[in-house]
Amino acid sequence: MKKNRLGIVAFAALALWLSACNRTNAVAIDPPRDAPDITGIDWNGKPFSLAEQRGRVVLVAFGYTSCPDICPTTLSRLRKAVGHDDDVAVVFVTVDPERDTKERLASYVPAFGADFHAPTLAPDALRQVRDGFEVVATRHYAAPGTPNQTARYVIDHTSGIFVIDRAGKIRLRIPADATPEEMRRDIERIAEERS
Repeated sequence: MKKNRLGIVAFAALALWLSACNRTNAVAIDPPRDAPDITGIDWNGKPFSLAEQRGRVVLVAFGYTSCPDICPTTLSRLRKAVGHDDDVAVVFVTVDPERDTKERLASYVPAFGADFHAPTLAPDALRQVRDGFEVVATRHYAAPGTPNQTARYVIDHTSGIFVIDRAGKIRLRIPADATPEEMRRDIERIAEERS
């Protein structure tokens, strides 16, 4: 009788462990939809087009360089999750194009990954990209006389990482608070698929 109980406990523990290993907190985009093309000049001065990344898994994060917390944390976790995998591209799209010039992006993005992309987009193109990814960004201005007046405004925006498969379809949205290990599992799941 004791052997049966030990076997049941061991099986339950194994099932729990396997469940934790395969767990995802990513949100599936169902049905998957075409990712809008992101076309602009990258932080390094080279042209960038999302369409040219077909055949690779692409991770798109929206944010801004003046973000005090979520954006740099997300990019740091992405670096850990992706490593230097040439089969995966990381794209940072600013929601603050007035302050995030090409020069500012060039001093910010390489701190997370010299292989990360951060194209600057024309205003209409940025609007179309945000609409295509269903990203919301709202400015909140500091009240006159507040201690952190130097920032002038902060931006509340849709966070997380959009995972685009090799065929250019948006498949997942990984929450910004996912660990690098959780991100890696979700990325690998899409990367293992062949279009």
